[in-house]
Amino acid sequence: MVNIIWFISCVGLVWVDFKTKRLPNKQIFWGSIATLVAAVIASFIDGKWINLIDAIAISLCSGVLFLIIALLARGSFGMGDVKFAPLCYFPIALHGFLPTLTAMAASFTLAALVGLVAMLLKRQGLKYKIPFGPFMFFGSVIALLI
Repeated sequence: MVNIIWFISCVGLVWVDFKTKRLPNKQIFWGSIATLVAAVIASFIDGKWINLIDAIAISLCSGVLFLIIALLARGSFGMGDVKFAPLCYFPIALHGFLPTLTAMAASFTLAALVGLVAMLLKRQGLKYKIPFGPFMFFGSVIALLI
């Protein structure tokens, strides 16, 4: 149930980010609330509250990590990416820290590969910008499938 609600929330955000290179705050907020409520209900049903608490902490840490990257990389990541990270990595965080790290690594690897191909095919420079939200989402899906 958590993964279905998360998936629906993220697909809409990924589409918007792909088209506009923006991640709307309202959509992130409501997607996060819906996913969190589903996770609370699931935790109530199966009694795994510690997994929920760990997932909240891990996903918030992913947001902090993205905030640090955004501040250090000046313009490489937008604040939408920073706010999307906790939502995007939350269902993986329910499985622990290492799967979340795997999702993040897959996200950055996919973005680097696509960026490299775009630079080679379109002869774009290093300042060529691609929306990162779709890569966060696909990295998360890869981690969930592993």
